[in-house]
Amino acid sequence: MARTVSRSPSYRRRYSPSSPVGHRHSRRSRRDRSRSPYSRSRRRSRSTSPRRHKSRSPTPRRRTIRSPTPRRHKKRRSTSSSVSPINNKSSSPSVGAIDRKNAIEKLKIEEEEKKRRQREAELKLLEEETAKRVEEAIRKQVEERLNSEEVKLEIQRRIVEGRNKLLDEVAAQLEKEKEAALIEARQKEEQARIEREELDKMLEENRRRVEEAQKREALEQQRKEEERYRELEQLQRQKEEAMRRKKLEEEEERSNQMKLLGSGEFYMDIAIGTPPNSYRAIMDTGSDLIWTQCQPCINCFRQPTLIFDPTKSSSFSAVSCSSKLCDALSSPTCDNGCEYMYSYADGSRTEGTLGTETFTFNKVSVPKVGFGCSNDNNDVGGGFSQGAGLVGLGGGPLSLVSQIGSGKFSYCLTSMGDIKPSSLLFGSLAKTKHGGTTKTTPLIRSPSQPTYYYLSLEGITVGSTRLSIPESRFALNEDGSGGVMIDSGTTLTYLEDSSYNLVKQAFIAQTRLPVANPGNTGLDLCFTVPSENYDIQVPTFIFHFKGADLELPVENIMISDSSMSQLVCLAMAPGGDMSIFGNIQQQNILVLYDIRKHKISFTPRNCDRL
Repeated sequence: MARTVSRSPSYRRRYSPSSPVGHRHSRRSRRDRSRSPYSRSRRRSRSTSPRRHKSRSPTPRRRTIRSPTPRRHKKRRSTSSSVSPINNKSSSPSVGAIDRKNAIEKLKIEEEEKKRRQREAELKLLEEETAKRVEEAIRKQVEERLNSEEVKLEIQRRIVEGRNKLLDEVAAQLEKEKEAALIEARQKEEQARIEREELDKMLEENRRRVEEAQKREALEQQRKEEERYRELEQLQRQKEEAMRRKKLEEEEERSNQMKLLGSGEFYMDIAIGTPPNSYRAIMDTGSDLIWTQCQPCINCFRQPTLIFDPTKSSSFSAVSCSSKLCDALSSPTCDNGCEYMYSYADGSRTEGTLGTETFTFNKVSVPKVGFGCSNDNNDVGGGFSQGAGLVGLGGGPLSLVSQIGSGKFSYCLTSMGDIKPSSLLFGSLAKTKHGGTTKTTPLIRSPSQPTYYYLSLEGITVGSTRLSIPESRFALNEDGSGGVMIDSGTTLTYLEDSSYNLVKQAFIAQTRLPVANPGNTGLDLCFTVPSENYDIQVPTFIFHFKGADLELPVENIMISDSSMSQLVCLAMAPGGDMSIFGNIQQQNILVLYDIRKHKISFTPRNCDRL
């Protein structure tokens, strides 16, 4: 940086920077230095000047080795300064000038520093601008090169080379891993083979020891079993003799009871006419018509009571062909009153004339109940022989349930071998009772078959296996076909053919009894038991109704043939394209029909205690 020289007194213009002041080779003489009134002030200002400190030369250090002459000069100078008052007065302006000079120089230095910084800032901006321009030019050049075909081809070539190289590396790595996996697999296989051989040896040794122990135990057990068998044989003979005598007594007693044992039907007691006469009639939820055999009888089966004579009842009245009751018949004729002909699934048939009469149930009389006075009947299989007729409990207008206006009814069927009667309740008396777990499922009705009550069956479980039966096999069709009907008047449970075959196969597979020839039992699947009083062990059976899983006990699944004491049979049969939930499966279950709410409930109970 250039240094500006300030104005100074005339005597300083003779100062030469090449020779320091006070040097012996200085151009000024010692006399001139002593004469100058500003010499002392000048030396002081030089020693304190920032310029001298910044660019001090080695010359001042030589003052430490000066000759004695300066000392004399110093002494002389101090003497002259003390003598001459003029020098004292002139030294003060010299210091002010030096300060002004220093201030001026400092301002100039600051201005120069400011200009220098300004130039540096301008240079920096220029450099940044230049860098941006260079960067932009490089970017444009790179873009132009990248957009060129040669660069694109080169990039594509490098991409292909990179991909091929990567594929080669991956293939090589996979090959290495494959080889390593094969080696590891061979090692594991060899290790497994060695372990299997060792395990086989251990198993063989254990088997040998177990066989020896079993032989010893078998011999001991055989001896004990022989002794026990002789004891049990004696007890069994005694028990069989006692059971035989008891069975004979029970059979004699059952023959006089309300319930039919041979046909599997369940009966209720009713009183007809005024004065009332008591009769037994089959309870049937699968039909509507209420009927009893009447005089004069053209073709009637034998019944345990006298045949009803409408001429001896003051409350009997014939029904005209124009009445609603007559219209409710499927195909009435009017040759002699409202005539009907009613047939059943087993081939049984009844014909007669429709009338009204007073019916009495447990001392409660219901007048003008429409019923059939039948005088031409055909009983196929003897199902009606233990009663006088039938009480329809179906959903049609002729049923007892519809005529008395009861929205609810219930029954509890006792076991077939039980001597006590079953219960039948209507209205508010029909309700579930405490003492069992009630399960409820929807009660389905068909517009084309209003008489029948249907259940929503979703599946069947035999033992621990739920059978693979599609739910559609049990679905009720719009035309009234299919479905699962609940019927107290049907003894067995009938299942759709393909579903029954699956049930049959599952029972055979899970029952540890030999399959027997059903013979003339009319059943499809039977087993042979070791003795008449054998405790039958069969797999569990569960009907999965919608919202209700109903598990049946053994007595609701298997029945025995009275003609063959060592034969038990499955109380089910194939039913074509429809299914029926029969009365054997409903034994000891309180069944509640809530017709208004369209639901049916099952509560396991001991029905002979109700």
